[in-house]
Amino acid sequence: MSKLLLKFNLWLLKHKKLKGEEKTKVLNALLENIGALPLTAVLFFDQDGTLKVNGKALEVEQAISIREGAVALMSNPTYILIKQQIAFLAVTEGIHKSLNSDMLLFSKAALWIQAREKELIELLQGNLRDL
Repeated sequence: MSKLLLKFNLWLLKHKKLKGEEKTKVLNALLENIGALPLTAVLFFDQDGTLKVNGKALEVEQAISIREGAVALMSNPTYILIKQQIAFLAVTEGIHKSLNSDMLLFSKAALWIQAREKELIELLQGNLRDL
């Protein structure tokens, strides 16, 4: 991205007439163009059901290693305790004791992240079992 275009984008972000949604679009375009955000999925299944990691199909050995890692992670007692503690803190400190909307939002985000993480681990355990 040229310096002129970068300066223009920064000016747009500071402009008072630009609405929140428009600022978000400009910021996302800016971040995408400078490569600051991973805007492509790291893990995804193509139309044939093949797992791709960073756009590349896995070798059988890699798939087995990922599956075994997912199984080990979900049964790791330390990992389980940490997840339980984070969920406890998110509920008690963020939801029951929240002093402002930020605390509530971050607590919900912590629980949301845990749910997505569990889904991904279960996906990696289940879809790669046939190998």
